[in-house]
Amino acid sequence: MNQISWIVYRTLRKTGLRRVDILSGKDFKDELGLDSLEILYLTNQFERNLKINIPDEDIKNFTNLDNTVKYLSEKVYV
Repeated sequence: MNQISWIVYRTLRKTGLRRVDILSGKDFKDELGLDSLEILYLTNQFERNLKINIPDEDIKNFTNLDNTVKYLSEKVYV
């Protein structure tokens, strides 16, 4: 697990999600029940931990673990 994957995983665990649910690739909103405030919390944590700025219109990319890691990897390593 690379650094970005670990940050995403650790942040998702802080919302109370189970390890198996996070790693299964389930949709954050539809299958895991995260609401918009929890998604904003995640976004804030990603910005703080990775020292990046995430535009509001890009938050829609945070749908599951894989999409989130892919987006953040592109943002960090650009």
